Amino acid sequence: MTLSFSDLPGSRERQLQRQYNNPLFTQEQRTVTAAQLKKIQDEDLAQLSVFSQDFQQLFDSASQLAENVQSDVILKLKEDADRLYELAACLPGDNSGAQQSLLKLIGVIMQAVKHGAGDDPKALSELQQETEARSMHTELMKVPLVVDMLNPESLIEPDNLAATMLSANVQELEAGLQLFEIEQIQQLYNDSQVLLSDCAEKGHDMSAAQARLEIIENALHQA
Repeated sequence: MTLSFSDLPGSRERQLQRQYNNPLFTQEQRTVTAAQLKKIQDEDLAQLSVFSQDFQQLFDSASQLAENVQSDVILKLKEDADRLYELAACLPGDNSGAQQSLLKLIGVIMQAVKHGAGDDPKALSELQQETEARSMHTELMKVPLVVDMLNPESLIEPDNLAATMLSANVQELEAGLQLFEIEQIQQLYNDSQVLLSDCAEKGHDMSAAQARLEIIENALHQA
Protein backbone atom coordinates (compact mmCIF):
# COMPACT_ATOMS: atom_id res chain seq x y z
CA MET A 1 0.00 0.00 0.00
CA THR A 2 1.30 3.44 -0.96
CA LEU A 3 0.37 6.30 1.34
CA SER A 4 -0.15 9.84 0.08
CA PHE A 5 1.96 11.85 2.49
CA SER A 6 1.86 15.64 2.14
CA ASP A 7 4.73 17.52 0.51
CA LEU A 8 4.74 20.01 3.40
CA PRO A 9 3.29 18.00 6.29
CA GLY A 10 2.31 19.17 9.72
CA SER A 11 4.13 18.09 12.85
CA ARG A 12 2.16 14.93 13.57
CA GLU A 13 2.18 13.77 9.96
CA ARG A 14 5.97 14.13 9.96
CA GLN A 15 6.10 11.66 12.84
CA LEU A 16 3.93 9.21 10.91
CA GLN A 17 6.42 9.49 8.06
CA ARG A 18 9.27 8.67 10.43
CA GLN A 19 7.44 5.64 11.74
CA TYR A 20 6.21 4.25 8.41
CA ASN A 21 7.90 0.91 7.67
CA ASN A 22 10.77 1.88 9.99
CA PRO A 23 12.15 -1.19 11.84
CA LEU A 24 13.24 1.00 14.77
CA PHE A 25 9.59 1.39 15.73
CA THR A 26 7.24 -1.29 17.01
CA GLN A 27 5.09 -3.19 14.55
CA GLU A 28 2.05 -1.18 15.61
CA GLN A 29 3.84 2.17 15.26
CA ARG A 30 5.35 1.47 11.84
CA THR A 31 2.07 0.19 10.42
CA VAL A 32 0.49 3.46 9.29
CA THR A 33 -2.91 3.08 7.65
CA ALA A 34 -4.49 5.33 5.02
CA ALA A 35 -7.35 6.06 7.44
CA GLN A 36 -4.92 7.06 10.20
CA LEU A 37 -3.02 9.34 7.84
CA LYS A 38 -6.18 11.00 6.52
CA LYS A 39 -7.44 11.61 10.04
CA ILE A 40 -4.22 13.41 10.97
CA GLN A 41 -4.20 15.40 7.73
CA ASP A 42 -7.83 16.48 8.20
CA GLU A 43 -7.19 17.51 11.80
CA ASP A 44 -4.11 19.50 10.75
CA LEU A 45 -6.07 21.33 8.05
CA ALA A 46 -8.81 22.17 10.55
CA GLN A 47 -6.18 23.50 12.95
CA LEU A 48 -4.64 25.53 10.12
CA SER A 49 -8.02 27.17 9.50
CA VAL A 50 -8.32 28.14 13.19
CA PHE A 51 -4.75 29.45 13.13
CA SER A 52 -5.54 31.69 10.16
CA GLN A 53 -8.48 33.22 12.02
CA ASP A 54 -6.47 33.73 15.23
CA PHE A 55 -3.60 35.22 13.22
CA GLN A 56 -5.87 37.78 11.59
CA GLN A 57 -7.54 38.60 14.88
CA LEU A 58 -4.17 39.14 16.55
CA PHE A 59 -3.05 41.68 13.96
CA ASP A 60 -6.43 43.39 13.99
CA SER A 61 -6.10 43.79 17.77
CA ALA A 62 -2.53 45.07 17.44
CA SER A 63 -3.55 47.69 14.87
CA GLN A 64 -6.28 49.01 17.15
CA LEU A 65 -4.18 49.50 20.28
CA ALA A 66 -4.47 52.88 21.97
CA GLU A 67 -1.29 54.90 22.45
CA ASN A 68 -1.35 54.58 26.24
CA VAL A 69 -2.47 50.96 26.40
CA GLN A 70 -2.10 49.06 29.67
CA SER A 71 0.97 46.84 30.06
CA ASP A 72 -1.11 43.72 30.69
CA VAL A 73 -2.74 44.15 27.26
CA ILE A 74 0.69 44.41 25.63
CA LEU A 75 1.95 41.31 27.44
CA LYS A 76 -1.17 39.34 26.46
CA LEU A 77 -0.56 40.34 22.85
CA LYS A 78 3.05 39.10 23.09
CA GLU A 79 1.90 35.85 24.67
CA ASP A 80 -0.57 35.25 21.83
CA ALA A 81 2.09 36.08 19.21
CA ASP A 82 4.55 33.64 20.80
CA ARG A 83 1.89 30.91 20.87
CA LEU A 84 0.92 31.43 17.24
CA TYR A 85 4.57 31.46 16.13
CA GLU A 86 5.13 28.03 17.64
CA LEU A 87 1.82 26.75 16.32
CA ALA A 88 2.68 27.89 12.78
CA ALA A 89 5.73 25.63 12.84
CA CYS A 90 3.51 22.64 13.67
CA LEU A 91 1.03 23.17 10.86
CA PRO A 92 1.09 21.89 7.26
CA GLY A 93 2.10 24.07 4.33
CA ASP A 94 4.58 26.93 4.11
CA ASN A 95 3.89 29.21 7.07
CA SER A 96 7.22 31.05 7.00
CA GLY A 97 5.56 34.30 5.94
CA ALA A 98 3.20 34.22 8.88
CA GLN A 99 6.07 33.40 11.22
CA GLN A 100 8.12 36.35 9.95
CA SER A 101 5.14 38.66 10.49
CA LEU A 102 4.76 37.35 14.02
CA LEU A 103 8.46 37.86 14.76
CA LYS A 104 8.20 41.46 13.55
CA LEU A 105 5.16 42.01 15.77
CA ILE A 106 6.97 40.50 18.75
CA GLY A 107 9.90 42.82 18.05
CA VAL A 108 7.62 45.85 18.08
CA ILE A 109 6.00 44.66 21.31
CA MET A 110 9.39 44.11 22.95
CA GLN A 111 10.39 47.66 22.02
CA ALA A 112 7.22 48.94 23.67
CA VAL A 113 7.93 46.88 26.79
CA LYS A 114 11.53 48.16 26.84
CA HIS A 115 10.29 51.74 26.54
CA GLY A 116 7.95 51.11 29.46
CA ALA A 117 10.85 49.78 31.55
CA GLY A 118 12.54 53.16 31.34
CA ASP A 119 15.95 53.17 33.07
CA ASP A 120 15.18 50.29 35.46
CA PRO A 121 18.39 48.19 35.24
CA LYS A 122 16.74 45.03 36.59
CA ALA A 123 13.88 45.20 34.10
CA LEU A 124 16.23 45.98 31.22
CA SER A 125 18.48 43.05 32.17
CA GLU A 126 15.51 40.69 32.25
CA LEU A 127 14.35 41.94 28.85
CA GLN A 128 17.82 41.38 27.40
CA GLN A 129 17.87 37.84 28.75
CA GLU A 130 14.43 37.19 27.30
CA THR A 131 15.52 38.55 23.91
CA GLU A 132 18.57 36.30 23.85
CA ALA A 133 16.53 33.26 24.92
CA ARG A 134 13.94 33.98 22.23
CA SER A 135 16.67 34.23 19.60
CA MET A 136 18.02 30.81 20.55
CA HIS A 137 14.53 29.36 20.66
CA THR A 138 13.70 30.79 17.23
CA GLU A 139 16.76 29.06 15.76
CA LEU A 140 15.77 25.74 17.33
CA MET A 141 12.23 26.10 16.00
CA LYS A 142 13.65 25.96 12.47
CA VAL A 143 14.45 22.29 13.07
CA PRO A 144 11.45 20.01 12.32
CA LEU A 145 12.32 17.42 14.98
CA VAL A 146 12.50 20.10 17.68
CA VAL A 147 9.15 21.49 16.54
CA ASP A 148 7.62 18.03 16.66
CA MET A 149 8.98 17.30 20.12
CA LEU A 150 7.68 20.61 21.53
CA ASN A 151 4.26 20.28 19.92
CA PRO A 152 1.69 19.92 22.77
CA GLU A 153 -0.13 17.34 20.61
CA SER A 154 3.05 15.55 19.56
CA LEU A 155 3.02 11.88 18.55
CA ILE A 156 6.54 11.59 19.97
CA GLU A 157 6.19 9.85 23.32
CA PRO A 158 8.59 8.14 25.76
CA ASP A 159 8.01 4.73 24.18
CA ASN A 160 9.08 5.90 20.70
CA LEU A 161 11.58 8.63 21.61
CA ALA A 162 14.68 6.48 21.09
CA ALA A 163 13.42 5.25 17.72
CA THR A 164 12.61 8.82 16.70
CA MET A 165 16.00 10.22 17.68
CA LEU A 166 17.87 7.36 16.00
CA SER A 167 15.89 8.04 12.79
CA ALA A 168 16.80 11.75 12.71
CA ASN A 169 19.46 13.32 10.56
CA VAL A 170 22.57 14.68 12.30
CA GLN A 171 21.40 18.31 12.42
CA GLU A 172 18.02 17.36 13.88
CA LEU A 173 19.54 14.99 16.41
CA GLU A 174 22.08 17.51 17.68
CA ALA A 175 19.41 20.21 17.96
CA GLY A 176 16.96 17.85 19.67
CA LEU A 177 19.53 16.83 22.27
CA GLN A 178 19.72 20.47 23.39
CA LEU A 179 16.24 20.07 24.88
CA PHE A 180 17.39 17.37 27.32
CA GLU A 181 18.96 17.36 30.76
CA ILE A 182 21.87 14.98 31.36
CA GLU A 183 19.63 12.42 33.08
CA GLN A 184 17.35 12.39 30.05
CA ILE A 185 20.28 11.94 27.65
CA GLN A 186 21.50 9.02 29.76
CA GLN A 187 18.06 7.38 29.60
CA LEU A 188 17.89 8.00 25.85
CA TYR A 189 21.32 6.43 25.40
CA ASN A 190 20.37 3.38 27.45
CA ASP A 191 17.07 2.92 25.58
CA SER A 192 18.82 3.38 22.23
CA GLN A 193 21.39 0.72 23.03
CA VAL A 194 18.68 -1.80 23.87
CA LEU A 195 16.67 -0.89 20.77
CA LEU A 196 19.65 -1.19 18.42
CA SER A 197 20.66 -4.53 19.88
CA ASP A 198 17.13 -5.86 19.42
CA CYS A 199 16.90 -4.63 15.82
CA ALA A 200 20.33 -6.05 14.96
CA GLU A 201 19.31 -9.45 16.34
CA LYS A 202 16.36 -9.38 13.95
CA GLY A 203 18.72 -8.88 11.00
CA HIS A 204 18.18 -5.18 10.31
CA ASP A 205 21.05 -2.98 9.12
CA MET A 206 21.58 -0.52 11.96
CA SER A 207 24.76 1.16 10.71
CA ALA A 208 23.12 4.58 10.24
CA ALA A 209 21.35 4.38 13.59
CA GLN A 210 24.60 3.26 15.24
CA ALA A 211 26.22 6.49 14.06
CA ARG A 212 23.36 8.40 15.71
CA LEU A 213 23.99 6.48 18.94
CA GLU A 214 27.59 7.71 18.92
CA ILE A 215 26.32 11.30 18.68
CA ILE A 216 24.09 10.68 21.70
CA GLU A 217 27.05 9.18 23.57
CA ASN A 218 29.21 12.22 22.75
CA ALA A 219 26.45 14.54 23.98
CA LEU A 220 26.32 12.53 27.22
CA HIS A 221 30.05 12.95 27.78
CA GLN A 222 29.91 16.67 27.05
CA ALA A 223 26.87 17.38 29.25
